This record gives sequence, structure tokens and C-alpha cells, in this order.
Amino acid sequence: MAQRFPIFAAIGLIGLSLALHALFVLVYGLGPDRLAMLALVPRWAWAAAGVVCAVAASWFRRSPAALVLCVLWGVTLLSGENERRAATGWLYAAPAPEPREGVVGTESLRLRVISFNTDHFQREAADEVLRWHPDIVLFQESPFPSELNRLGRELFGDESVSAFRHWCGIVARGRSLDWFQMQFDPEAFGGGQPRAIFARLTLPDGRPLDLLNVHLLSAERCVSVWSPACWQAHTSNRRQRRHHLDILLETREWIAGSLPPAPSIIAGDFNAPAGDASLERLAATHVDAFAAAGRGYGATYHNRWPIHRIDQIWLGSELAPLGARTVRSVYSDHRMVVADFLYPR
Repeated sequence: MAQRFPIFAAIGLIGLSLALHALFVLVYGLGPDRLAMLALVPRWAWAAAGVVCAVAASWFRRSPAALVLCVLWGVTLLSGENERRAATGWLYAAPAPEPREGVVGTESLRLRVISFNTDHFQREAADEVLRWHPDIVLFQESPFPSELNRLGRELFGDESVSAFRHWCGIVARGRSLDWFQMQFDPEAFGGGQPRAIFARLTLPDGRPLDLLNVHLLSAERCVSVWSPACWQAHTSNRRQRRHHLDILLETREWIAGSLPPAPSIIAGDFNAPAGDASLERLAATHVDAFAAAGRGYGATYHNRWPIHRIDQIWLGSELAPLGARTVRSVYSDHRMVVADFLYPR
């Protein structure tokens, strides 16, 4: 029996690694709401556990299966945009804090947008965007209008426009920024008003750009894996967030339908990692700037030890992403997201 133990141990560890991989694919590939709680575990942690099992199996008994499993986990891990961008970010130009030339040729305009949760309306956090020379800034837990106006003047002078609604703020360079009253049935959101603002920005050259800044329902943080109530809470939380986002997108589409056509940016604190099943409707019409052209590790929360990329910038199909990155904050508990994109004529 003692002689057979290494064989049984190796088979058991390889089986465990395979089981983890199957569960990983189920959680992140199919994304059933009933398993939303497992999405709290970052992708790299799943891969690390699977590789450790495979390496331990090879210690008990050398087998090609262990090597195959390590390769399988590596390929699976790189299917995620955070990890893929960390590995292939050299292919893209990361936004840098130096001043930029805004015009590319005579037909297209290169612009920079920042999304940033300033953590309880902090002026000091908001001022961190100054050195990045943005053209558009979308704040969640935004400083109040007087601070937005001050920041706008420092960034854009006489071309500054700003708006504030439901603790979400927008500061931009432009001719005008017209925000729209988004009326909702409080019962549809479980009471209260959603934290979002929708506005149409008219750029200095007259081109229109729609901006939807959102701060979605906070994530469920219960980790009592033995409690059915905890699993149900995560399931309900994801479904409610999906419902909230769907209502916001439908309202935006309804308002935009009465206006001349314009490209759109939807950004903010989604309180769900990119790729989460609650964001499916958004992913069907917009491009995740970081997934398309990000560089480096993209997680944004928590600022010191980020695990999930819950702060995102999504671009309409008319806009071309040129580069994206996350930037560690000094005063906020979130990292800011910086994205450069091209607005074709």
C-alpha cells in the first residue's frame, strides 16, 4: 500500500487540478448567476491552485499529464484580458502623463478620457487627474460642482464645461455639456435613484459625443461559503446590478434616439469585474478600452492591492481605442483608468 501511495496521490492531485479547471471554465465561461460568489476569487488564484496541484502530482510521480495541465492553465489564464494585457502590453502604447497633441492629421481627433472614483468626494483625489492632461474626466463619488468648475478651469481654461448629478461628475473640454434628466421608477431600482449621469458633450470643433457615467450597485462581500443565504445574496446582487445597468442603457438609448447621432462613451465604477455576466448587454454594443488596447495589470480595486478591474471605460464602435492603463492613486481607494482613443471625422 505504501508503494502505491505516490500513484494514488498523483492521480488525486491531477484530478483535483482538472476539477478546478472545469469549475473555472464554468464560473468565467458560462457565468451562471448561481455561482456568482465564486467570481470573487481572481482568475490568477484559480490558476495558481491548479498549477500547484499539477506540480505536486509530478513530485509524487513523474507524468506528462502534469506538464500538460500546467500548459492548459497557462493558456486558460491568458484568455482573461487582465492577464493577457499584462503579458502582451508591449504591443500597445500606454497613456503617459506628458502633454499630447490632440489632432491627428486633419480628419481624426485623438482624445483622452479618465474614469476615477475619488472615494467620498475628495478634492485631493480629483486633482490627481491634472498631470494626465485629459480631455474628458468622469468622476464617481465626485467632488461637488464648485470643485468641478475649479478643476475644469485649471485643465481647460475658458473651454471648460462640467455637470454633476447623483454623485457622478463630468469635466471636459468643449463648447457645451448638456445633461439630461433620467426619470426612473424608484421601485424598479429597489428604492432610491441610480447613481448615473448622461450628457452630450459638444467638442471644441463641434463634434458631438455622448457620455454615460455610472456607479453601479456595490458588490456583495459575504464569503460564508457554507451559508446558502450567502450564495443567494451574491446571485441576487448580480441580477440586480444587471437589471440596473439594463435600465440605464435603455434610458440612454431612448434619450439619444431623439438627438442627432453621436458616438458614445460609457464608463464608471461598475462594481463588477470586466467580463462579468452582468455586463453582457454593454459588451454587445461597446468595446472595453482596456481589453482592446490596455497595457499592464488592469485591476483597479483596492488601490493598494488591486484584485478586480471594476472601473472601466467602454467606447462606442465608432471610436478606436489607442491605449489604456490604470494608475495608482494617492488619495482614493480606487485606481484611475486612463484611455486614449481616436474620434474619426
